[in-house]
Amino acid sequence: ELAKERCPVRSGRLRDSGRVSKPEISDNEIKIVISFGGEDVEYAVIIHENLSLRHTNGRSKFLESVILEETPYILANILGRTL
Repeated sequence: ELAKERCPVRSGRLRDSGRVSKPEISDNEIKIVISFGGEDVEYAVIIHENLSLRHTNGRSKFLESVILEETPYILANILGRTL
């Protein structure tokens, strides 16, 4: 949710494309995919990565910034969903 709040919005398609997959558990590994973009929102990487773009709302690195800030809590959250 925090990444969606930070996502720049013009039409809303980029923000609405945000997804979190169900955890895949195998042996000693848990895989989860957090993403924005897709066929209808091919510009997602440009909006996320280009620091020179000026947004009237939201910001570049809207997903990365949340992951970096929330890293201490992400594992606990994943474990809570899978146990």
